[in-house]
Amino acid sequence: MKVSTKNKKSQKRERIKEKVKKPFLLLLSILIIGFLLRLSILNEIEKTGWSGTQLVEGTDMLTYHKDAEGILGGRHPVFAEATTVIYPYFLAAVYFFDKDINPVFFLQMLFAFFCYFLLYLSAKKVFGSLVGYITLILAVFYGPFILYENCLLVDGPIAFSTCIILYLLTRFQERPSLRNGLFVGMAVGFAALFRGNVLIFVPFCLIWMLIILKWKKALLYFSAFACGIALVLLPVTIKNYIDTKEFIPLSAKGGLHFFIGNNPGSTGHSDSYPENIEEIKKRINLCPTISGRSSLYAKEAIRFIREDTSAWLSLLLKKIVVFWGSWEVPNNVEYERFKEHSSILRLPIFLSFGLIAPLGVLGILLCLRRKETFLFSFFILSYFLAVILGLVLGRYRLGVVPGLLVMASYTIFWGYSRFSNKGIKGIILPILLFLALHFLLNFRIYFYQTLHPLLYKNGFCQKKGKYWLIADVPEEGFCMKKKFVSLSQPGQVIKKQLFLRKGLLSRAKTAIVCFAFAGGGEILLKCNGKEMAPIPCPNSNGLTIFGKMEFPVSYLREGENEFVFSYLSGEFNIPLEGLISCKRSFFSQDGKNWQEQKGEFTIRLKIK
Repeated sequence: MKVSTKNKKSQKRERIKEKVKKPFLLLLSILIIGFLLRLSILNEIEKTGWSGTQLVEGTDMLTYHKDAEGILGGRHPVFAEATTVIYPYFLAAVYFFDKDINPVFFLQMLFAFFCYFLLYLSAKKVFGSLVGYITLILAVFYGPFILYENCLLVDGPIAFSTCIILYLLTRFQERPSLRNGLFVGMAVGFAALFRGNVLIFVPFCLIWMLIILKWKKALLYFSAFACGIALVLLPVTIKNYIDTKEFIPLSAKGGLHFFIGNNPGSTGHSDSYPENIEEIKKRINLCPTISGRSSLYAKEAIRFIREDTSAWLSLLLKKIVVFWGSWEVPNNVEYERFKEHSSILRLPIFLSFGLIAPLGVLGILLCLRRKETFLFSFFILSYFLAVILGLVLGRYRLGVVPGLLVMASYTIFWGYSRFSNKGIKGIILPILLFLALHFLLNFRIYFYQTLHPLLYKNGFCQKKGKYWLIADVPEEGFCMKKKFVSLSQPGQVIKKQLFLRKGLLSRAKTAIVCFAFAGGGEILLKCNGKEMAPIPCPNSNGLTIFGKMEFPVSYLREGENEFVFSYLSGEFNIPLEGLISCKRSFFSQDGKNWQEQKGEFTIRLKIK
């Protein structure tokens, strides 16, 4: 009997081990495959010179790099004037051992994989193991994550830090306590050290606690949550007071960022300002305090919102559309250019925001009646609001992706469950819902591909402040499906046709042609056959930057105008918007035989 009992216990232990072993092997396999892919990509980008694109003048990467070098030299940054607190110290810690930036990429990759594992645990706690595995696979194969693992930018670490927040929120939901509330607050405070906009989650966290708990307990645990944030931010606040003699809890950049994203000249996705920006800067700079200047910038933005509410609402709507669309708005780095450095990344196994967003939103809608999922929905909503209050950039919205990955995984699981129970008929509804959301969130792409050439046969012609803007691409910095045409040899030429309507030249005094390029050197511009002086273009070090040339209005004519850019020296990559095709962009190897391009050059004309 004793032997039999021992055998039964032994068999039971073996069965438990088997149950644990299989999921563990699957989990380990996903992580190992993802890790090996990352190492291969890291090896590729090291050989193709990706690190050379990081330390470029005018970028945040160079700012963080210089701050890190300053820290090693004993010069600490003023947190109140910085966009991030902790990231330069992380770089300084790495540079202390090795000033090569590739170890930074490797350490960020390790941190990312730890956070992906926590995201798997978060999804598993709320939705079960299968959704957890799907979440992990989506995270490992999400393309933009790989980009920001390999950049000297704060956006990757803050996105990965949100995985920690979500995991601790699921732990708190499972076992509400003062300690768990404190840990959640400390995680939010830690993420805020990378970028402070995550603090917008604080009121949403209170609402969430009031929903899942009785109000007395909710307030008690929220106080622990708030203490956790304060505990992390207190050293920063003290240093800010020592540096500035002002009470600044984290940073005083919020007002400026709010103004950049909400002013009469804002595009919503690039650093653009009103025409009187110099006057505004001069007035605001008279204020002696850092927090005072930030407050004045915020007041300028609020004034615009009050005085021209319709224009602001139009801008806000555009930012919402850009946020949920598939376009990875470039800033400092470009995802499409990054893929050029790695043959592995160009494989169709990597996922984009255009796929994850509709799946994630559908998951949120499917879980509207499930309280246990509200932590993901509330975090997504709060981060979405934090981004659209400023500029909508691909790097800024990265922090919302972990939550969307969990909800997207649930959508996939839901569709799979319906298929298992009802067969093909069961997945008709999920597919239709996904396609509807995909079209709704990406209608801008379909509009520019189909209706745009019909509605704007002669291109855009619209008043922007003191200038009339003539272009085929709607605004500066707009390039949703970017391609490049190379000008690298004598004789190579591009041509762009722009249409001027009647009466536009009668009062015109100034004409400026604006163009985007990557590379550098010298090009020659002709307008309607009239030659201008050569245009020297600085080396962009892999970034896409803007150039411009003022020329006499007399060179222009009503109707069709031709702008021809000829190669003189250096090497240029001229961006082409692949979504829009009006048959007005051409390339020639010799200036005689022209090839019509499948897209439009982002060349624009301003007339004052």
